[in-house]
Amino acid sequence: MLFNHHLQNRVNAPEETPRKLWQWGLPVGACLGGLAGLIGIGGGIFLSPVLYFLGWGTAKQIAATASGFIFVNSLAGISGQYHKLQESAIELDRIVEFWPVFIAVFVGGQIGSRLSTTHLSQQLIQRLTAVLVLYVSVKIGWNLFSA
Repeated sequence: MLFNHHLQNRVNAPEETPRKLWQWGLPVGACLGGLAGLIGIGGGIFLSPVLYFLGWGTAKQIAATASGFIFVNSLAGISGQYHKLQESAIELDRIVEFWPVFIAVFVGGQIGSRLSTTHLSQQLIQRLTAVLVLYVSVKIGWNLFSA
């Protein structure tokens, strides 16, 4: 993704039938979900490279899809933490401490969305995604092997 300029121009989805997409999408999604569960992360970091290599969208479409996927996973995680706090009788007032983070994430998402649609090229988005995937991969690997 970092060095291959042709990935951004290889969009296969319109040519493929919905049945073929489901035949690939379900097993690939199940494997990604299983891997994400084993590692303990949301899985969005695996989604982008797979979509790039399968050619299932442009860089901007893939970034938007992965962002939506990560958003839904984040909501699920927040919901799980909220219910965990309720069951353990820890004060729910502590959640108020996190509002600045929620606001910062929302504002950062809006800025990133505006930049990606108006100022950033497909190639730059592809490279930024590759750098992010590389960073997270190294960090996960480091945490696994240094523990």
